[in-house]
Amino acid sequence: MADLDLAAVYLAVRDRMRPVFEAMPAADAERIVPSCPDWTVHDLLAHQTSMPTAIIAGDLPSGDANDWIQGLVDARRDTTVEELLTEWRTDDAALGGLVANVGLLVGDLVVHEGDLAGALGIAADRTAPESEAMLPGALAGLKAPITEAGLGAIEVRHGDRRWRTHDAAPGWSFEADPWEALRALTSRRTADELRAAPHTGGIEPYVAILDAHLPLPTATLGER
Repeated sequence: MADLDLAAVYLAVRDRMRPVFEAMPAADAERIVPSCPDWTVHDLLAHQTSMPTAIIAGDLPSGDANDWIQGLVDARRDTTVEELLTEWRTDDAALGGLVANVGLLVGDLVVHEGDLAGALGIAADRTAPESEAMLPGALAGLKAPITEAGLGAIEVRHGDRRWRTHDAAPGWSFEADPWEALRALTSRRTADELRAAPHTGGIEPYVAILDAHLPLPTATLGER
């Protein structure tokens, strides 16, 4: 991650998502996002535009971060898609400087690009390099609960490539391309879908850890 240009990753993903929002019919803004069922597509866009704006302005969470996030979304409930897109492109220099120091914003955006595709029923770009760029961070974020549980590492296999949560023998190793692996590790797959992926090792403790980290969906998202 140290050598990764986070600002470039963020801006590349944002610049892919913007035309999707611009081209969608107005009614699509009210579609429910299957992976975030409390949000519409409009809310998803409001989430992405509002966090950088708030952080740059010094509006930081003082309590529960989820309450802060939802408050920012709620404050933009009556803001149009066009206005939100304008907010998102304001002062790219400041935006780039922010995300270069707040890597979580980048990972969040990469995951939500897939969420947007699922909400609109369009095919996601599974070959985009940003998924692979964010995969090590997603794995590292699971290291603490895994080690606290006394489990081996999670390992992702793709061809001859390997990624692990940490430097330890794998307890659960599964086969997936970086896009699919990122969706699995960020709770975009049901427990049964995780079990169905080609894997070795004892999966059940890891399913529990993923569900505790971010609740797994109870029904398939049906992503293409």
